[in-house]
Amino acid sequence: MTDTQLAGPGQIEIHLSANEFPVSPGGTTTIPVLLHNRGAGEDVATLSVEGVPAGWVSTPTAFIALAPGQRQEVPMSIQPERSVENKAGGYPIRIVVNSQARGGRVAEAACTLAMGAYIEFSSELHPQRVTAGQPGRVTVENQGNVQDIFTVSLRTESDDLAF
Repeated sequence: MTDTQLAGPGQIEIHLSANEFPVSPGGTTTIPVLLHNRGAGEDVATLSVEGVPAGWVSTPTAFIALAPGQRQEVPMSIQPERSVENKAGGYPIRIVVNSQARGGRVAEAACTLAMGAYIEFSSELHPQRVTAGQPGRVTVENQGNVQDIFTVSLRTESDDLAF
């Protein structure tokens, strides 16, 4: 297990298994978050994520009770929407541990959510039937999350017309 950045004066430590977690738009990635209570008393921790919308993040429980010396792995799921607004690339995120015993933020770990690319498009011909000598218009809309180049070619079903 590779530890990431550890910070904070609290008695709970956080460890992540990697520095980068890949995810496909519309898919789910799970970040195994290992918490370790190094204090002498029981504590209850909550997790939050900075850097992505809260609606993308879920954990199996809101509160994690940790006995002294206890280690517990909490699977944190991140599910970004498949949307043109969620561009492909790296999203720096910070997983934050809050402690009830200490009254606030006690530890954090930084990692990267690596958003995958997807290609999707739509096209339309206006009007649907173009008569000889009349103009027509083709509209192509990129509905993917990466820049793309499109080539438009026109032909009839019987290939008997030239454009």
